[in-house]
Amino acid sequence: MRIYEFKEGSWDSEEWIYAASKATPYRVEFTQKDSYIKNNPLGNSNRFEYVSMVLKEKFKKNIKAVVEASFEEYGAPLFVISNDLKTLDNNHVEYGTHFEVVAYEKGINVWHIFVDNDRQKVKKVFSAQFPVKEKEKFLLSMELNGETLTAGIGDISFSVHCDLIPEEFHIGITACEGVNHFYHMKIVD
Repeated sequence: MRIYEFKEGSWDSEEWIYAASKATPYRVEFTQKDSYIKNNPLGNSNRFEYVSMVLKEKFKKNIKAVVEASFEEYGAPLFVISNDLKTLDNNHVEYGTHFEVVAYEKGINVWHIFVDNDRQKVKKVFSAQFPVKEKEKFLLSMELNGETLTAGIGDISFSVHCDLIPEEFHIGITACEGVNHFYHMKIVD
């Protein structure tokens, strides 16, 4: 079991790789607060930073990950799973094919994101609608057993057949679509 506490001074950023999808031209790092990490509004716009990082270590299926998170209005904290990381000419790391397990105010979504003819494509794998309160901590979980992906928030979970996830992959967290807070993450393999 591995536990990553995102308190100030409690985690090592050298264990992580900052990356982003093809749709995000910039790379920024999480902002450190006393007891969590977060993303921020993007400049003077109504948009928010997309911040994503995965562990450098690769994992295999038959894994469970849980992250304690919260979001402000319209946030979307998520798990990202990818075995397709590319270093670009500008030294930014970009996700190719990846999967996202996303919490948001109306429930949970699972997305398959891939590149086709140099364009990013997004396919919804599964969606479940139920209320998730803003500004309250919750546990977002995902478990991969063979070709079954189980995802949930708190006591609500679902399982879906998902044979496209590779046998070996990086796992991490992403903050998008609002301000998101991450407190700690646990991985059991």
